[in-house]
Amino acid sequence: GGRTIPFSGPPDPATLVHKDPAVVNTGPPLHPLDSTLPDARTVYVSNAPAHLTEKEWQTFFSAIGNVNRVKLCNESGSGTRFLFLQFDTVKQAHDAIGITGVECCGLPLKISQAKGNICGGSGSVQVSAPEGIPQRDEQIARTVYVSDIDATLSDQQVLEFVGLCGKVVNHRFCGTPDNPARYGFFEFETLQEARQCKALDGTRLGSRTLKCGDSRGGIVSSSGGQAPGEVTATVILNEAQLRTVHVGNLDCSVQESEFRRFFEERCGKVAKTNIIGPADGSQAVRYGFVEFEKPDGVQIAFTLTGQVLGTQPIKVSHAKGQIVKGTVHTANINNATGVAPVITAMNNQAYAMALQQENMRYQQRYMASKEKEKEKEKEKE
Repeated sequence: GGRTIPFSGPPDPATLVHKDPAVVNTGPPLHPLDSTLPDARTVYVSNAPAHLTEKEWQTFFSAIGNVNRVKLCNESGSGTRFLFLQFDTVKQAHDAIGITGVECCGLPLKISQAKGNICGGSGSVQVSAPEGIPQRDEQIARTVYVSDIDATLSDQQVLEFVGLCGKVVNHRFCGTPDNPARYGFFEFETLQEARQCKALDGTRLGSRTLKCGDSRGGIVSSSGGQAPGEVTATVILNEAQLRTVHVGNLDCSVQESEFRRFFEERCGKVAKTNIIGPADGSQAVRYGFVEFEKPDGVQIAFTLTGQVLGTQPIKVSHAKGQIVKGTVHTANINNATGVAPVITAMNNQAYAMALQQENMRYQQRYMASKEKEKEKEKEKE
C-alpha cells in the first residue's frame, strides 16, 4: 500500500465545496430538518482512512458541527474503513452529506444518510425507537399492513414468506375465503425488520402482487390472551441469511472477483459471493448474492443502491436465502413444525419469479435506452 498520510486537523471551511445533500446522497432519503429521530442526525462515511481515532473524526467534522457520537467499523486490507457519525442537529448531518468527496488524509470520503443510529453506550449501530416515543406508538411502527395476499395460499405459507424479513412476534389475517385476495397485519420485533417487510412492496407471491405499507394500528390481544385467529409466530432465520444481500441489475461483464472487491471495500469483509446468470453477454444484466462476515455489512450494502458497478446502477435488497457451496438456498424456518416440502417449493418459485421479473424490467429498460442512443446517433448523421 501507499504511504499513510498523517492527520492534520479539520478542513478549512473556506475551501469546502457544499453540494445539495438531496442530490448527492446515495443512502436512504434525507429526513426533514425538524425530525427528532436519532437516525436523522446520523451519517454513514465510507472510504475513510483507517488510522484515525474517534477523537480525530470529531475534530475533522468540527468544520460542519459537533459530532456527539462516533462508531468505527470494519477496517479493510486497503487501509480504509467505514464509520457512523451522529451530529447534534439534522442540518449538520445534511451539511456533512453535502461535502461528500472532501479529502481526509488523501482519501475522498463518501458521505450519505445512515439507515440507523448509534445507540447506547456500546456505540453499536442499529435502528431503534426514538427516545420518548410511547410504547403503543412504537408497537404500531413495528406493525406492517400487507394486502392483496393470494387467497389460495395458506396462512403458514404467507407467514413463512413475510418472516424472511425478521422475527414476527404477532400477526393477524383478515378477509373471507370467497375473495380472491386477503390482507393481514404483521408485528415485527424491531423497526428495521418492519422496514425490510415494507420493502417487499411490489413482490409477486403466488398469483398476486403484494402491497406492503404502514399499519394504522397495532394487533391487540383480548385481555390476558390472544385474540381469535391471532398467533404469536416466532420465525428464526438462519444466521448466515441475516448477513446476506441480493444484488440486482448486475452488469454481465462484472467478474466475481470485482463483485467481491466492490462490496468488501465499502462494507467490510465478505465471506461468500455468488453471481447468477451467464457472463457471455446473452443477457444485459444478471443478479448476485453477497454474504458478509458481520451483520453490519448488510446495512451498509443497502446504501449502495444506485451506485454504478461496471456500467449499471445496482439494486441491493434483503436476501431471501443464503449462499451454500456456490448456490443460494432459501431460509430454513427452524421452529415452524409441520411445514410441508411444498411450502418451501412455493417460496422458491415465488422468489424466482420475483427475481426474473426484476431482471426482465431492467433488461427492457436497458434495451430501450440503447435504442434511444441509436436513434440519437442516426439523427446526428
